[in-house]
Amino acid sequence: MPVLIVPGRLDAALAVWHVIGARILRLLSASTEMPATHGATLARKIASTVGLAEFVPVRVENDAVTPLAFGYLPWRALAGATGYVLVPAHSEGYAAGAIVPVTRL
Repeated sequence: MPVLIVPGRLDAALAVWHVIGARILRLLSASTEMPATHGATLARKIASTVGLAEFVPVRVENDAVTPLAFGYLPWRALAGATGYVLVPAHSEGYAAGAIVPVTRL
């Protein structure tokens, strides 16, 4: 029986669910449907610490993406998000104007 252990902070638990939990659920249900991901232009830069994968909630408007928060994710940012960008652990983030992969919520 698979078990997903999530952090105690609710924002971190939500990020873990979207990044890992949903994939586990798709595998267990034998679903071949993948979440909708598309490239969009970043309106403001996203800074991240090297060695740490980061979940960044974003608002998608037309073909532009605006990051709503970094690190600690306040409820207002999570409630207003229409998608998220996952910054890989080996990256320092993305510069403004970069094309980033956005996963819809």
